[in-house]
Amino acid sequence: MRWEHTPFVHQARVCGIGADCIGVPIGVARTFGYDKAVGFGDHRNYQRSPNTEEMQTLLTRYLDPINKKQALPGDLLHLWFLQRPQHVGFLLPDNMILHAKEERDGSGKVVVHRIDDWWWDRVVSAYRFRGLR
Repeated sequence: MRWEHTPFVHQARVCGIGADCIGVPIGVARTFGYDKAVGFGDHRNYQRSPNTEEMQTLLTRYLDPINKKQALPGDLLHLWFLQRPQHVGFLLPDNMILHAKEERDGSGKVVVHRIDDWWWDRVVSAYRFRGLR
């Protein structure tokens, strides 16, 4: 995975340099020109703990909501953390997830790991990039 081990940096979007959880899909969208094709917005005026409603609105504006049970590799999962949905990650083959994970000490990085039941229980919704399937 090209993005794996990229340091966690709040509001960053550059593979190998820094990214936060929403920065990874924005960076990937830019790599494939998706941001220009659909006017994929890049909103940077958010807190470390993003506004749940705003995040949901923006995900729905740029991506197609799908049933989380029908998510396929490449789809974006919206996850519940710290009492509300505020995190995203890419579903990968073999029931794996790619996401930027911040640690309590302020460190962190983009990681890949298996999605076990604990993780699946936190998935509140899933999204597909418009026009890619």
